[in-house]
Amino acid sequence: MSLLYTLSVQSADGIQWNPGNLHAQKPNLYVKIFLDSVQIGRTRTMKRTITPHWNDQITISWEKPTAVISFKLFHDTPVPMRKDPCLGRLDIESEALLKLCAAETNQKANLQLVAVEAASDGKPSATLLVQVQNVTPAHVKRAINETKIDVEVRQLGNSVSGAGNLAAVLKDVIAKLDILIKVGSGVSEINPYAKVAWKLLTFVYETIKNQQAMDDKTLELVQNMVEVYSFVEDVEALSQKIKRVENVITEITKQTLECAIFLREYTGHGFAGRLMRNTWSDTSQKINGLSAALLKLKDTLDRGLAFQTVFFSVAISADTEYLVQSDKLKSLNPLEQDASQRTMCLPGTRQDVLATITDWLTAPVDSANVLWLHGVAGAGKSTISTTISQYCRNLRRLGAFLFFDRNNPAGSSPGGVIRTVAYWMVMSNKHIRAAISDAITSDAALGTAPIQTQFQKLLLEPLNAAADNILGPITVIFDALDECGNAESRESLVSLIVDEFPKLPPVFRFFITGRPESDIAVRFRARSHITEMQLNITSEATKHDIVAYIHERMENIRQFKPSLEPHWPGQHVVETLAEYSGGLFIWASTACKFIRSFDPKKRLAIIFAAGGSNALDELYTIALRNSADWTDTGFCTRCPLCFGCRRTQPDATN
Repeated sequence: MSLLYTLSVQSADGIQWNPGNLHAQKPNLYVKIFLDSVQIGRTRTMKRTITPHWNDQITISWEKPTAVISFKLFHDTPVPMRKDPCLGRLDIESEALLKLCAAETNQKANLQLVAVEAASDGKPSATLLVQVQNVTPAHVKRAINETKIDVEVRQLGNSVSGAGNLAAVLKDVIAKLDILIKVGSGVSEINPYAKVAWKLLTFVYETIKNQQAMDDKTLELVQNMVEVYSFVEDVEALSQKIKRVENVITEITKQTLECAIFLREYTGHGFAGRLMRNTWSDTSQKINGLSAALLKLKDTLDRGLAFQTVFFSVAISADTEYLVQSDKLKSLNPLEQDASQRTMCLPGTRQDVLATITDWLTAPVDSANVLWLHGVAGAGKSTISTTISQYCRNLRRLGAFLFFDRNNPAGSSPGGVIRTVAYWMVMSNKHIRAAISDAITSDAALGTAPIQTQFQKLLLEPLNAAADNILGPITVIFDALDECGNAESRESLVSLIVDEFPKLPPVFRFFITGRPESDIAVRFRARSHITEMQLNITSEATKHDIVAYIHERMENIRQFKPSLEPHWPGQHVVETLAEYSGGLFIWASTACKFIRSFDPKKRLAIIFAAGGSNALDELYTIALRNSADWTDTGFCTRCPLCFGCRRTQPDATN
């Protein structure tokens, strides 16, 4: 059974810092902590010092004594477009770190970091002081008190107002949620929802703490949230409980996020930008639904019942008219796409990118309703978009997910995009469904109308009509826009995104990925409603994500090949393969598939013998060269015929 520990990064000294033209001042220092190549923590940045004192703490646990904990010291460079240089690192097994700390009465250990830059590789570069302690109930109680927001709740006379009560209770929820985030830092399913919920609830707290009135129903909802999170105070059992009933706790964090979205909209600080509760006819029904779902989850957790999904969404409500309207909607003839074989990000990877995207999707921004993520081919954009689609789907806030592929021209036609979005949007809200159904009743041929007319009648008018009845964001995703037709055929669609999408209500968020083809990039850039985000393949985070991905793939290969050594192929080989990838996940994926054969060692040696070229065509050449007997004249005769047939097929999937 794994135990729970607090790991404190306290200070560093003896830092080797060589000032120069780019380093004229003292460094800005921070430390990243990794567990088996997955980042689990980061200290604050101490500016302009070579003797930093952080005293920053994370909660950590591990299953195996051989789990590797890595510490990396960075300089936060102010130079634009330069990645932060790593000044030193240390990899140490968890059991060894515990022994070092246990040898001292204060449970602290000085760790010698070594340089990683080519000129000084392996030389001592700094000493890091860390402390590892077992977590006790006292630690958690102290942490709960410390993580409560340090503000005072306004007193009205001799009694606390309804808003004051709400603020005080909300502060308790935030503190307990913070504990869950720290203890469950290694659980990738819990953290995305918990972190966004924490941010939204903190925002709500700051906005309502000085209000002088708040109804009892809202207070009751937040009190139920406190009750649900009472399980975090049992620290000795918390880590094991998270692992044992992870699915229930994940559902609790999802429902908490939905409550946070409701509270933000309810208090007038959401996407509508004004106080909405007086315009809703079913406010009590929404609050009752949220409370009932929370209490049902608490009962499931407390009694150890078989898990059943009970998620209550304030964004989606069923109605009996759907079956009647569905026949009308079929006339839209949506694009045929199948996402069942698409892959998501490996748990624990891409956390910085995913957090940035989910934060943007849930934050009301007056001018921007389109987020454009672009990068080179093979950087992982499609995997990220699929992960985000699942995140939104789990919250029942996915309006539509369209993904384009040049090998599927029928399913990637620009002319079908708007009607397909409309088709899937009807599932997100009954008011949208009714408005779109009315539009089709008025003009049954809308699905074949010009794309500008489709946008006006199927999206712009219905979505504006329904906007006041929608709580929180609804996300529409376009993946690989550059593969949606060609520059000429998608010109009208790109024009709509640039010129017409700003007219849509801000509650509808559009996440678009793709390569920055000139016809798209020229028109997207410098548009106030489009937020641009480049996927950086040279960042330290990308490198570590690829290391984690290759590590997981190699472990999977080892499980299917019992003849391989327990630690095959070793951390050094994994990191070397990551270097070879050049920041491209597609290279890492292809290499791992090539290695997974009847003789993984031989395949691995072939890649190393090739010198680690990160060009995909080189990797495919290696795979082809080693996949058959090219000295067999019969095979060599038939192979070009086979490839020729494959190449000339109109649909490569046939």
